[in-house]
Amino acid sequence: MAKSVSDGDGRDRIWEQNSSVPQGVEGRMDVTISSVVAAQPDAPAVCAWDGDLSYRELDELASRLAVRLQSLGTGPGDIVPLCFEKSQWTVVAVVAVVKTGAAFLLLDPLLPTDRLRAIIQQCRSNLMLTSLSHGAMGEQLQLPVTVVTVGPSLRQESLPRPAPSSPDGYPKPKPPTLLPESLLYVVFTSGSTGMPKGCMLSHGNLCSAMHYQNKSLGFRPASRVFDFASYSFDVAVHNLFATLTTGACLCIPSDADRKDNLEGAMARMGATLANLTPTVARLLDPDALPALETLLLLGEQVTDLETTLWCGKARVVNSYGPAECTPISTANCAASTVAGLRHSGRGIGSVAWIVDPADHDVLLPWGETGELLIEGPIVGQGYLHDPNKTADVFVRDPAWLVRGGPGVPGRTGRLYKTGDLARYDADGNVVVTGRKDTQVKIRGNRIELGEVEHHVSACMPDVTRVVAEAILPAGAEAGHILVVFLQTDDDDQTDGIRLVDVEDEVASGLARHLPPYMIPTLFFAVPQIPLTLTGKTNRKLLREMGSSFSMDRDRIASHTMGPERAQRAPRTETERTLQTLWARVLGIDGSSIGLDDNFFRLGADSITAMKLVAEARKVNVQISVADIFRHPVLSGLAVVTASAKPRNETDRNGVEDQHHPSTKGALDVVISPGELHHRGPLGPEDIKEILPLSDMQESLAVEGLSDGLQLVDYFYLDLPPSTDLARLEHSCRHLLEAFPVLRAYLLPCAEKHWMVIPRAVDLIFRIIEAESDPDAALAKFCLDDIATFGRHQTIVGFFVLRTAESATRLVLRISHAQYDGISIGVLFNALILSYQGTPLAPEPTSFADYTAHVARTRDSAVTYWRGVLQGWSSSSTTTPAGTSHEEDGLRVRAGAPQGVGAQSFRVSREVATPKPLAGITPASHMSAAWAVFLSRLQDGDGEVVFGRLVSGRNAAMPGLEATVGCCVNVVPVRVDTGSASVREVASAVQEQFVSMGDADSLGFKEVVDKGGGGGADFFSCTQHQNVEDDVSLTVERGFTSTLRRFENPRRLPYFLYVISFPRGDKTGLQIFAHTGMLSVERAEELLAKFCLFVEGLS
Repeated sequence: MAKSVSDGDGRDRIWEQNSSVPQGVEGRMDVTISSVVAAQPDAPAVCAWDGDLSYRELDELASRLAVRLQSLGTGPGDIVPLCFEKSQWTVVAVVAVVKTGAAFLLLDPLLPTDRLRAIIQQCRSNLMLTSLSHGAMGEQLQLPVTVVTVGPSLRQESLPRPAPSSPDGYPKPKPPTLLPESLLYVVFTSGSTGMPKGCMLSHGNLCSAMHYQNKSLGFRPASRVFDFASYSFDVAVHNLFATLTTGACLCIPSDADRKDNLEGAMARMGATLANLTPTVARLLDPDALPALETLLLLGEQVTDLETTLWCGKARVVNSYGPAECTPISTANCAASTVAGLRHSGRGIGSVAWIVDPADHDVLLPWGETGELLIEGPIVGQGYLHDPNKTADVFVRDPAWLVRGGPGVPGRTGRLYKTGDLARYDADGNVVVTGRKDTQVKIRGNRIELGEVEHHVSACMPDVTRVVAEAILPAGAEAGHILVVFLQTDDDDQTDGIRLVDVEDEVASGLARHLPPYMIPTLFFAVPQIPLTLTGKTNRKLLREMGSSFSMDRDRIASHTMGPERAQRAPRTETERTLQTLWARVLGIDGSSIGLDDNFFRLGADSITAMKLVAEARKVNVQISVADIFRHPVLSGLAVVTASAKPRNETDRNGVEDQHHPSTKGALDVVISPGELHHRGPLGPEDIKEILPLSDMQESLAVEGLSDGLQLVDYFYLDLPPSTDLARLEHSCRHLLEAFPVLRAYLLPCAEKHWMVIPRAVDLIFRIIEAESDPDAALAKFCLDDIATFGRHQTIVGFFVLRTAESATRLVLRISHAQYDGISIGVLFNALILSYQGTPLAPEPTSFADYTAHVARTRDSAVTYWRGVLQGWSSSSTTTPAGTSHEEDGLRVRAGAPQGVGAQSFRVSREVATPKPLAGITPASHMSAAWAVFLSRLQDGDGEVVFGRLVSGRNAAMPGLEATVGCCVNVVPVRVDTGSASVREVASAVQEQFVSMGDADSLGFKEVVDKGGGGGADFFSCTQHQNVEDDVSLTVERGFTSTLRRFENPRRLPYFLYVISFPRGDKTGLQIFAHTGMLSVERAEELLAKFCLFVEGLS
């Protein structure tokens, strides 16, 4: 039993140090920030890669957004998720939500979709904010939330209601009614039950933290604070509010610079203060950052490596803080020695106590190790919607606190039990030594091992027992790694422990639910999980077993199941260079690394990848963290690295090895000498990718064309007269380099079309002088181009139309095989950023990567759709009466019309928005309405089948929401309406949509052919247009333009589209079809009937 301080050891000293608890600050964060704005309106508040903001500009933009949010009903009691990449608009969104009185939740958009969905569901949110590049997040999450995108158009956006103006001349939101204990933000951490848990922090918590901490930590008005932390972690919240409450400037790097050029971004932005994990701090060269004055270390234990590196170069502060309290709870602000900096300091705005880990009513003597408790105004409000868990770890009035100590009266209080084991050092600083439970921290990431075990067990149901642990393998310079031990119950296994490979399905299943840092690096098989004498899991023995394992490749091979594959040695200069770099950052013998080795199987993680990028840059090798994650095998990474070099430096030992897997078998088939003749001096070695067109790409880009012409689309953007056309041309060239799909041309071969992507193409950039007005000039140019554009011409072109009226209009010609509704906005945003001087980062997931993923998952997708469509026949497919020019309503197949003369058309109406259905998205609601309507058209026959337009981006691939390419797809909806209500049908529709996962990408023709439909087809298709067609872009400060599309009259829809457009209390409904399907009059009649049906739902 632990000895209590009642025994006398150190009792006086403990109570002298903790005699009083800091008083809480009765403040509100919105009021605090407003006072800073009033005091220094013109001071820089944000210096971001995508723009700068003064405090006045930040306040104006946040106020405008807050007015809009209040008009949508947002206010105190709401939690608003914010899903943004690193950007100035994140700060605007946070401040806007705070102004409404609601609480915010910062989310990293790269988290798995299933995890994002689970988190947002816990918050019970009905509205979320995203950046323009993540505007499709609502559709991907399939949640009943309104998605509001935040970007440059906010500057000119008309407000939804009159709002009172401030003395500054811009509208202000209605001041909310708030108290210091009102919720300010929620941050989610790993949870032992398999579900992440939400920690709640109030205005009073943060205001108290800022009051007691800012000056001591080094925040001051002249500070330039580098915003490195991921939005998944509360350190990002601390950076933002500590900066804004002191009048400092927040420096926000791009995600690409944050991963690939951290040191360069910090130097370029003149950062004077940074908050980093020790692991990241070790990646930096202090001499390259002379402006850095203060380095805050947080998130993991500090070692001599960091302190020795930085001592004397900058002021180093070691800090500590669990998410259940404000981000920083203790800090070592006064340490002057390397040894002293390893300790976490004293409470800052708080008091730190050490108690018996088994009984928090027993206070331990000075110097003994026990559980760390935090007392004070920075202790949070508990866990979201989990009062039981809150009561377990947020305790009131422990006996020793109420009794008091020598000369110190007792007091009452609320304390947080951190679960961390700690002790006081000789100076009274907290020294954290470990955990009392199964929570671990690896490279600053907090991980509940129980959550990892839960998801591994779900993905591997045949395994008897699963235990996750953090181990430190022999020779692992990178530190601890996360591993899993699997009980095999194998009596024949005599070697005690062996490394095993897991199936791809297991890996993809974990990736759907867990962020990358929670996915185990290695899996070990053991005959039995060892137990202690009391029958508990012997985690200590498992850690020892795992730590005896070496990260050396030879040791890995000796433990791997199955026959060992012969190692292939590097052959080219690029491969040998990478082998050397891998060995350097992994700390292993380079000779043990072969062409088939996986960087992450050798013990690497995201931090090691950052090290590799930095080391590669030193030897002039261009590579990104995204490249490493996409191509972790040495041979594949060498191809990417080689192709990034100038042509004369590229290794040319085997052309096919340089191509995407889908390219290898297509080179000889698709690239004929005749085709190469049309392309000039182009040989197989000049081809980067050859990709098969999906069914949707075929239907949108080439279906029905037999005259040698090519179907293209035109998007246009008005530019200011001052536009620098030379700089614009340069930016267009950068666009072709950054997005390979823009270099593509389409070739027919073997009864289908292929997308051929050269490594480089000549830029088409033409300036056209026109005498007519801009609209007439645009129409003439597009119609002339449409009439003559053949399949042997380069598709993507940029055209600048200039008229006598000094109007300047940029026109982009592009094939629908190269874009969809999501990616066209991404393209033009990237073009504007490039024009404004921002380098374009490579896509985390290219369209070629996406196409390869679709091919890999084809079998599982076919299996899924076979289960959905088994037994379906054409009798289930409803064609609205009159859609075949026959009075009896004969059924027809979708597709391009046979013959000539058909014309596309649209008919539109507007109805009152149906009353929302709890738990049902508007898209599923409208699809269900169409299902019931179709059923009634066929005299109440219960089963209907029709199509639904989906984004096709459900796959768990990093950055897929910003991939440029045609991912959009049409999938069948099969539902038995019977006597079911619209709500019941909507639930069935939504469940089918959610359950399909990345089967959403299987081509609709293949779904019909292989999914069990017996060759039946579906005719109509619903589309819920929840992303604005017209995107507003700020081309230059003070000049905003709207991106628009010129309608190609040759384009004929493959399906009869029923499109819904949400417009607040009204919903627009539209039928898009062609006269080969039905007449305009029939379509108007059909739409009128559907509108009456929808209005009946209100």
